[in-house]
Amino acid sequence: MPEFLTDLAAKLDPENDIVTKNDRSYLPLIVSLQSDQSGRHSQNWVDQINRIISDAHQNSPELTIFKTGQIFFAVNEAATAKSDVQTIALIATLGIVIMIGLTFFSPLPLIGAIVVVGSGLIAGATAQTAFFGTIHAIALVFGATMIGISIDYALHFLVVPRGETGSDDRFKAIRSGLGLGLLTSVIGFIALGLSPTSLLLQIAIYSIAGLLSAYCSVKFLLPLFPAREVRTNSPIAVIHNNLMVALSYLVVSTRLRLLIAGLLIAALPVTAFLVPGHDDIRALGQSNPTLVSDARTISETLGLGGSPAFIRIDGDSAQQRLETSEAARQAISPLIANGEIQGAIALSDFVPSIARQKANRELVRNNLYQPFASELGEALQISINTPDLEASYLIPNEVGNTLPEVTSLQAGASDIIRLRGVSDSGAVAKILEPFDNARLISPTETISAQFAEYRYWAYVALGSVLLIALFLASLRYGVQKGIRIFSAPAGAILFALLGGTVLGVSISFFTTMAMFLVFAIGADYVLFLSEGNEGEKAAHTQLAVFLSLISSVLAFGLLATSPIPLVSDIGTVIAIGLVGAWFLAFWMTAPTKLTTTTGRAN
Repeated sequence: MPEFLTDLAAKLDPENDIVTKNDRSYLPLIVSLQSDQSGRHSQNWVDQINRIISDAHQNSPELTIFKTGQIFFAVNEAATAKSDVQTIALIATLGIVIMIGLTFFSPLPLIGAIVVVGSGLIAGATAQTAFFGTIHAIALVFGATMIGISIDYALHFLVVPRGETGSDDRFKAIRSGLGLGLLTSVIGFIALGLSPTSLLLQIAIYSIAGLLSAYCSVKFLLPLFPAREVRTNSPIAVIHNNLMVALSYLVVSTRLRLLIAGLLIAALPVTAFLVPGHDDIRALGQSNPTLVSDARTISETLGLGGSPAFIRIDGDSAQQRLETSEAARQAISPLIANGEIQGAIALSDFVPSIARQKANRELVRNNLYQPFASELGEALQISINTPDLEASYLIPNEVGNTLPEVTSLQAGASDIIRLRGVSDSGAVAKILEPFDNARLISPTETISAQFAEYRYWAYVALGSVLLIALFLASLRYGVQKGIRIFSAPAGAILFALLGGTVLGVSISFFTTMAMFLVFAIGADYVLFLSEGNEGEKAAHTQLAVFLSLISSVLAFGLLATSPIPLVSDIGTVIAIGLVGAWFLAFWMTAPTKLTTTTGRAN
């Protein structure tokens, strides 16, 4: 009995002992957070803890406090990413302002572009809130990236000179290209929204609403702004003209371009299949060195930290779950003995299953009372009654009232076995394979698997919209020209995949979504050039696409300079893809002779 009670106490509270090491004493404080400690609440909580620790260090210099936990890492990485992205966004914005200024020498086009982009962002956020009540952070980030598409709409309108159509209807000059670009993008996001995941549906709704609003702003609001034409001697126009002349030497025959287009299209699915995905969320962030050092100190000194894994046990009844828990607990005991698991605690440690309780009673009756009770009773001159096998049994609900700690070991139709210090999750999972209703849950691995599923559906949506785009391009331009036009966004995705892989980019859900953006913007490039490739109109369209490329590379390509792996990977993929999309869009649609007149001097 003393040994049992000691073991029970250790299971209830195994982590609050003072540890003495190197003439210093360490006391762990274990904190369990409520489920609503997320987002802004997480930031506020961490800020308060940091202030408490700072005050404690000032008041007692001999005191050293280390901290660790997922919430500290998450808040730190979110703050770092936010600061980094804001800095890059500021630089990109300044770059776009300078670009528009050096093109038009007037603030009005810049104001018009801001109106279009702003209307898209507001419409996307409004639609998101109306459908879902809240906006998922990831959906907001990727939805907001359609700024790279909406600003293209504005730039294509702004470069059209007044009086181009004879009635000063500047929108009419770009209506076909703009409409086809919008249709392609909307179809793409609809395909994305058909996935079974709410996150992708939120991204789709945000983007569709934003793009529709941006299109309407170009159609109804930008014509209200006084026209400001491109200066023929502007630095951007001069650079563009010289670039077009240089690229004209790369234009080959239509037949050869068709052959290369077919090769690009055929290579894309093969490459997507061969390039391995990497969805481990631990590789997406940049951990704070101080937090890493604190976590290592706590783990080495106190044996705490490590894997937050646990075993989940499902079953129709509490007794079925308890029986499975007992069997699983016994199965992992060798791993605990050899140190691969530092500790485990289960509901069945406190409340045995009725089957085990009954077996225990039978064991006591058959091996203790029946052989010795009568002899002991005669010696002591007392009456010893045999235990009643039909007496009421201990059940979890009754124990929960006495030991509230055990209530955290069950939730609905599931029980859990908490694990501490799992060094080899693969070994644990292998031991649990014979159990149908018990499986190892590692939050990190579970989230990574969820994002792998998101990546799969993003690929499905991307493949579907590519097929639709090929069909629509063939209907409008004929099969051969349709293949050449379609190969531009398809080839851009191929370049992004290959270039990203060569540069060490992890092909995750996030980079796959970045390729979705590459397709949408790349499709706009080639459709604009296809619809506006006649005479002087072709030169204006080429300049607008070139301005769009600069703005997109500034908005997204600069992300590649971020020290945060996730942000850097997204920026790298988009930068490679957009440059490839711009070149292929020009190369696949370029006539034999290029027009370089880009506008009229005011």
